[in-house]
Amino acid sequence: MFSKGAHPSEFGHRQTTMLMLGLFLLVSQCLFAQSRIIKGTVYDEHKDALIGASVILKGTSQGTITDIDGNFSLDVPQNSTIAISYIGCETQEIKITGAKTLIVKAGSYAESFAKEHNMDYRVE
Repeated sequence: MFSKGAHPSEFGHRQTTMLMLGLFLLVSQCLFAQSRIIKGTVYDEHKDALIGASVILKGTSQGTITDIDGNFSLDVPQNSTIAISYIGCETQEIKITGAKTLIVKAGSYAESFAKEHNMDYRVE
């Protein structure tokens, strides 16, 4: 059971050290596991996919762009905010709480201008 020349108290010390190291690694994994991957789709007012829309984790340079179907996935920390922007559309900021999947409708500048000034906005 014990190696030749090892004292029983030394063996207990090694076990305790290994146990503490294991617990430390387990706790640190749990702390770093607070981020998760969110997925989403970005489309316009006509329900067409927006290809190449920027999806950025606010306050960082971490981000991605949407694919040909308007889809994206991004690894984000809990309770963070993402900013979604596209040429001709207002940048939208979305707080990430419990949702794992987002569907985002990007509004155009003209549409938001019309709403602010109580005007009728139509695309024909």
